[in-house]
Order: sequence, then structure tokens, then C-alpha cells
Amino acid sequence: MFNTEADQINVLDDIRKYLKYWPWFLIVLVSTITISFFYLKYSTKIYLTNAKIQVLDKAKGIELNASVSLFNRLNVNLENEVELLKSYPIIEKVVVNNNLNITFFEKGSIQTSELVKLPFKLIALVKSDSIHTTKSFDITITSNGYDILNQNKNERIQIKDYNTLDHVDELPFEILEEAKNMRNLIGHTYQIKFTPKEEVVSQLKLGIKIKKAGNLSNVLSLSLQGENKTKSELILNSLIEEYNQDGIKDRQSVSRKTIEFINERLIGLFGELDSIENNKKEFKLQSKFLDIQKNAAQSIMELNMSDVSVFEISNQLFLANALKDKLISNSKEIHLLPANFGFNNDNLNDFIDDYNTKVLEYKKLNSNAGIGNPLIINIKEQLDKIKNNLENSLDIFIKEFQFKKTQLKSQNKKINTKIASLPLNEKLLRSIERQQEIKEGLYILLLQKKEEAAINLSVIEPSAKVVEYSKSNIDAISPKPFIIYSMAILLGLLCPFGVLYAVFTLDTKIHGVKDLEKFVPQIPIVAEIPLNKSPKEQILVNSNENTIQNEVFRILSSNISLINSFSKKDQSKVIYTTSSIKGEGKTYVSTNLSLVLASFKKKVLLVGADLRNPQIHNLIGYDKNYNGLSNYLYNGDNNTHWEDNLIKGFKNCSSLDILLGGPIPPNAPQLLINGSFKKLLDEAKDKYDYIIVDTAPTILVSDTFLISKYADIVLYVVRANYSDKKIIKHLKMLHETEKLSNMALVVNGVKKDNYNYGYSYGYKN
Repeated sequence: MFNTEADQINVLDDIRKYLKYWPWFLIVLVSTITISFFYLKYSTKIYLTNAKIQVLDKAKGIELNASVSLFNRLNVNLENEVELLKSYPIIEKVVVNNNLNITFFEKGSIQTSELVKLPFKLIALVKSDSIHTTKSFDITITSNGYDILNQNKNERIQIKDYNTLDHVDELPFEILEEAKNMRNLIGHTYQIKFTPKEEVVSQLKLGIKIKKAGNLSNVLSLSLQGENKTKSELILNSLIEEYNQDGIKDRQSVSRKTIEFINERLIGLFGELDSIENNKKEFKLQSKFLDIQKNAAQSIMELNMSDVSVFEISNQLFLANALKDKLISNSKEIHLLPANFGFNNDNLNDFIDDYNTKVLEYKKLNSNAGIGNPLIINIKEQLDKIKNNLENSLDIFIKEFQFKKTQLKSQNKKINTKIASLPLNEKLLRSIERQQEIKEGLYILLLQKKEEAAINLSVIEPSAKVVEYSKSNIDAISPKPFIIYSMAILLGLLCPFGVLYAVFTLDTKIHGVKDLEKFVPQIPIVAEIPLNKSPKEQILVNSNENTIQNEVFRILSSNISLINSFSKKDQSKVIYTTSSIKGEGKTYVSTNLSLVLASFKKKVLLVGADLRNPQIHNLIGYDKNYNGLSNYLYNGDNNTHWEDNLIKGFKNCSSLDILLGGPIPPNAPQLLINGSFKKLLDEAKDKYDYIIVDTAPTILVSDTFLISKYADIVLYVVRANYSDKKIIKHLKMLHETEKLSNMALVVNGVKKDNYNYGYSYGYKN
């Protein structure tokens, strides 16, 4: 690469370089904005629909004797509720209840829009479960009836009426409409698509997004993206409703299990109570004991109080044993336990509620996930833990009340001793009545609990409170006009910039003075010659005319005198013209410079020293083998004089003499260094004011370097849009090593917006 100075970039120049192509920027920018406009106009709009619900504590219910304890607090697992909301059974109900696997579209010439329902009556003849493959039908309404295309079979069905009932076909639907209602729809095409229920459910499971409103909140935010806002709102509202109904059914199942358990116990108690009443009746008939005598009032009062305690303890023991039997019967399977059973122990009631709650969660998750699901395993472990705690609590409860019962029996025994004097029949009757009271109390208790369960069965709170019903955004979330237009503007600017940047980066040509000033500022530039496209105008026919070409070469002649300090003002000036490769215009520059200098009444000698590829003869119409410099150099020792080979190449320029290159010699370097060329210059200096020498290019051959010490100034010609930037290294090397004396640059062929040139250089032996 180039050195640091050459790598410096002029920002303003770069900006101007790109601004030259502003029409391309404008065209591409207008194109991208136009494309964006039509994209926004005809692309499918996607809208976002949101809803919010507050998840309630499912353990709460309507009870006649509600008790509050530490275990009765609000405890909602939102992660489980999110899984339930997105569970397959609930979303399946949403799909089936709303026929979401049957979709409708209106097809336009450019855009197809989804509809919630069709503008005519259509009855689907297939159920959701019977759709196993996707089927699609296009219905075009014509003036005579329907043109139906079965896209799966690529078959058309023509129906010459607007009612398909009388038409025999295999269509999975019927259309019932009157002709007068279809007049406004003639020419419209509608699409009916039947999709398998499983596919629609899977798409909804992926499309519905649910997240918590906050870490400490029990509010869930539901969202769904879709083309049709009405359909998305319908789906979310239906999902909330199905979720609530599912929770209600779960809690109702607890009440049903409680009622079933109580009914089983009532049947047994009814039989026992009936048996006790029959025994009492038989006893009174046999003993003819119809009235209880009033004696030993105090002892009987104490006995009654003791009996009341025994009654309460017996009830609790009965309930505890019954529940324990239920737990034992549920050891292999997981079932709900009767809730609010009437225990006077809050811990037992809380354990039962916790157990039922976990059973519901277990059944819900077990229907959607596998046995190895971590959530199911976790809940099952919690169920086992609660069950063990409940069994332990029941054992402690039973032991405690059995101990109390034993104490009360001991107390009754003492009381009975006090009333030992009472008639035996009275004692027996009292025993029968006591058993009757116990059974009656237990029977009434079960009836009360049954009524509570029945009330809970009919009045159940929903699982969630709707905070916000589904509502769609007014503006579409995709595509967004601001982003689309921003991207269009960005692409409209970047695309032409990128193309131009690539072109500029891959461009290896020198385009003008600025490139040389940037990379080789140490070498002066004496002229910038415009491109001359016409071969006929290569030579200044009349060097006195005020043309651009004449003026440029006058400036060149003036600048030469400014940059060069000659040792003797009266001495002839020897000026070399050279270049890097063939075709850069050194012969063109040297010839026209000679003509301009001659027009100033100066005696000028133009020497063709490019012996390998002479070109001056082509400009003046001479044969390439005409005698010239090569003849003199070859015969320099045989009294041959170079002046014998001079010609007047231009009729109107008598002060200009030309020495052509002559025939191409096989040993050009040897001829140039044999002393004859130096002798020629020395002799010519006495006769001419300027000696212009057209030398060979400096790359690949060393001819110019062999005679460079005889030059007062070397004009190095670089052709714009032709010379490669690689020559800049070569120029710097020539300047730094001083292989060419007083080197100055001439930029030839300057033209804008021209990058597609190549170059080559060759020599003939």
C-alpha cells in the first residue's frame, strides 16, 4: 500500500465524488419508497389482541361454617394456571365450540383477506373430529350460480343455482341463499378451508402468549396476533370462558364426591336408627314402662351432661374412622375426599382442603402430560406428604378422643353408681334412648353437610376474574409504516452508495490531478490535458489558434520554464517526454509541445528516441522505416551526420525540425550509450532553443534511464482513466532515487465518468 500521506482522505472530495451520481440516488430512493408504499398497501396486516384475568384462589368456596386458619390463606401457583390455560383440552374446546378449523377468505386480485364469516349462508356437513386432511375450496359467484374449485383435486363444479341442496356432489358443505341476496356478490371469489383440528389446536398453542403482570401479582396477561381482530378477540374471550368452566367443573366434582359419601353413610345410619327405635318400642311394650319417673334429678342431670360429651366424642370418632376408612380405600388410586365433614379440628379440615386441591391439580396435569412430567411427580409427592400428615393427625385425633371417651365412661360409671337405686328398666330405657340420640345427631349432622355440599355444587365462583376483556390494537403491529419507510430510505441511500463504493474500491485507474496530488504531492504537475477523442485532432494544425488544446500546451510550455532552473539562460533546453507504459500519450505531448514552442519563434528539434516503438511518423504521415535516429546511432563512426536525416513535418512550422526514430534496431540500449546520442545533443544545443526528446516508457525497459542524465527536465505523462494506480509506486521510486532529473507530471486524457479502460505494452525486436 501507499505511505501515510497518500492514505489521507479528503472528505469533501469523497462527498463530491458520490454527489456526482445524485440522479441514481434519487431513482433508487424513489423506487424503494414506491415499493414500500405498495407493500404496505397490499400486505397482510397483523394486529395484537390483549386480555387480562386475575386468577382466584380455587380453595375458597361457599360454606355454612367456614373457618379461618393459617392453612386457609391465598396460595395461587400461576405457573400451573398458565399450563392449564394453554392445555390441549381447553384450547380444543375453544376450537370445536367456535369451528375454528373452518376458515373463510375473500380472494382479491392482489390480496386475500380472512373473514370471520361469509356474506351468505353456509352449513358445514363435517364435524371437527372428522377432518383429517386440509381441504380448500374456491367459490366464485357468477350470474348463473356458483363455480366451485376443489383445489385438492383440481376439479371444478358448476352449480346453476344459488342453492346446493338439490345438487348431487361430494362437497363437505351446503350453501343456502336466495338469488336476490347474491346479486351484489357476483364476481367475488371466496375460499373455504377445512383444517384438521389437531393442527389448529397446535397453532393456537404456539400463538397464544401468556405472561404474569408482575412477580407479586396474580394477574395474567393473554395476547394473540392475527389478521382478523374480531376472530382474535373471540378466541381469547372463549379461552377465558372455557378456563372458568373447567375450574367450576373441578370444584363441582369435589362437592359431588362429598354428596356421594354422605348418601352412603345416611343409608347405614337410617337402618341403625330404625333398629334402635324398634328396640325401644319392643322394650316399652314388654316392660309396660311408658313414663320416666322423676327422681334422682341431680344425678340424672350430671349423667346427661356426661352423655352429651360422650355423644360429641362419639360423633367425632365416627367421622374420624369413616374418613380413615376412605383414606385406606384410596391407597391405590387418587380420589377426592369429602370436604367440610364437620371435624372440630381446624388442622384436619385444612389438610382435607389441601389434599383435594392437589388432587385436582394432579388430575388436570395428568390429562395433558406424561407420568414422568416433573410437575406431576412434584404434585404426587405433595399428595403423599399431605396424606401421611392427615393419617397421622387422624390417629392422634382418634387416640385423644378414645382417651376422653374412656374417662367419660369412668365418670358415667360413678354416676350410675349414684343412681343404682333407679329401676333397672329405667336404666335400660335410658341406654336405648341415649343410642337413639347419638344416631339422630349424627344423622342430622350428615344432612347438614349434604346441604352445604349441594349449595357449593350449584353456586361456584369462577377460576378467574376478567380484568380486561380481549381488545385489539387500532394500529397493526406488522408491517409498521415507520419502520418500512425508514428501511426503504436507508436502502435507497445505501444501495447506490454500496454499488458506487464497490466500483470506487475496485477501480485501479488514475482519474486526474487530484489522485496524483494525493499520493505523490512531491512531484510537480505542470499540465492537465483534456481528452481528445478525434484522431484527426491529435496534432495542433494551427498552434496560433485560441483553442482549449492550444491553450493547454501553452500553459505547459510556461510551467516548464517556471519549474526548471537552467544553468545558462542562453543554453538550449533538453526536455524528455516519457511515460510508464504504451498508450499514455507521451508522443502526442512531445509533438504538440514542440509545435507550441515553435509558434513562439523558437527553434525546436523533436527527436524520436523511442527506438523500440516509434510513433512520431504516424502523426506526420511518414513511413516507419524512414531514416532517423537509429540510422545515425548505428553509423555514427562512419562520418554520418544526424542533420542529414532531419525533416520538416509541418508545412506551417518552419522553425521545427524532426528527427524520426528510424527503423527499429535489434540493440536499442547499445546504440543509446555508444556516445553518438550525447554527441547529437551537444551539437543540437548550438542550433536549437529547445530539444524535445520522445523517449521510451520506463516500465520493462531501461532505455530512458540510460540517457536520462542528458535531460534538463523530464515530462512524465500519465493518462487519466488509463494509467493504473500501481505506477504511483514507480513514480515515487523514480523521484526518490533521482533516476529521472527534474521530473514533472503531465496528466493526459482527462475525462469524467470514464473507468473502463485497460492497458498493455509491447515491443518489437
